[in-house]
Amino acid sequence: MHRKVGRPFGSRTFCAPGCECRKHTLRNSGQWGADRPGGFFGTHSEATKSVIKAKRAAQTNVKPGGPMPLPAEQRFYSKVQKKDGCWEWLGAKNHGYGAFMVGSSKDGTRRIVRAHRWVWEQVNGEVPAGRELDHLCGNRSCVNPSHLEPVTHTENIKRALQRQEVP
Repeated sequence: MHRKVGRPFGSRTFCAPGCECRKHTLRNSGQWGADRPGGFFGTHSEATKSVIKAKRAAQTNVKPGGPMPLPAEQRFYSKVQKKDGCWEWLGAKNHGYGAFMVGSSKDGTRRIVRAHRWVWEQVNGEVPAGRELDHLCGNRSCVNPSHLEPVTHTENIKRALQRQEVP
């Protein structure tokens, strides 16, 4: 037995306790519900699934496999503005340093790297062991490889403190 319950934004149908409607009869018998194969909505045949996918792809103008991702280098330079010698990072930042997404979620290699480190490795290879990159210009969001130098952590801290002292 169903009854209508008024709501400010419309009405809904609720069942009284002990209801014997079809929905609750199936639910109580285990033939309807999330534990049933296909969940609450049943399953589609493989042919129906392919038709649904094709319709969705046609509606969004996207290939069935999705849009082709841009190469990392193209994505990187689309987030860089070159001015006054510095290459300013316009993308996401973390503590002032550029953050750049690399890898793929499909194979589990997706991760976020520092943008200045990524460009250094593309141009010069890996940063030597025991070294970190110092921004010679003092601008954390600069990704110009010529403004970066591999130094020890101690040297990097000394230079940062010297830059703070100079007005």
